[in-house]
Amino acid sequence: MLLRPKKLCVLLVADDTNLFVSGTSIDEVSANANTCIIKLNTWFLANKLSLSLDKTCFSVFGVRDDNTRGKVELRLDNVILKQVSCCKYLGIIIDNNLTWSEYINHIYNKILKFTSIFYKIRHILPVKVLIAIYFAFVHSHLLYGIEIYGNTYHAYLNRLMVLNSKLLRILQSVPRKAPVSDLYENFNTLNIPDLHNFQLLVLIHKFFYHKEKLPVIFTL
Repeated sequence: MLLRPKKLCVLLVADDTNLFVSGTSIDEVSANANTCIIKLNTWFLANKLSLSLDKTCFSVFGVRDDNTRGKVELRLDNVILKQVSCCKYLGIIIDNNLTWSEYINHIYNKILKFTSIFYKIRHILPVKVLIAIYFAFVHSHLLYGIEIYGNTYHAYLNRLMVLNSKLLRILQSVPRKAPVSDLYENFNTLNIPDLHNFQLLVLIHKFFYHKEKLPVIFTL
């Protein structure tokens, strides 16, 4: 989400409260964040709610220098809030350098466990079922948030791309020398870079022809 300078935004997801603060300097962001946290806590208390300080943390984005990040100190009731290098938001792990490496590792570990499972089921189930299983348990993880993480360095994506091709190769029971392009064509899907481009094109198409299908944030 892009925020204009000197803007504050509070987003509620279930019982989680997320505060986004932006500014033109680290001091401005720090001051605004501390002010907003106090106001949020006051609102919580007025509505008989409590803020779990042990679960409250923050990250600083857009700053490469760790020493500059260290200048940000957020506190509430004399308790210094924990600064973390990455955090999870709507299922996506966001690192403070926006490399998406932590989220890619998260996806990798999620689908890695299917390697042995696919070896066991590939000769038992029909192809249609294997395709359905791939799209349900692998493709769904790759697709979620790919518009964002798919734009990172190839070095970060490579191990995920290799694993994805390996899973397709296992399900299709083909030798290692078989062309990788055939693996994706047989399952009517795309490799990660092409899938990233395709999802961006779908998003742009909605902007021009189906704005009603866009998330509300894009209409603000």
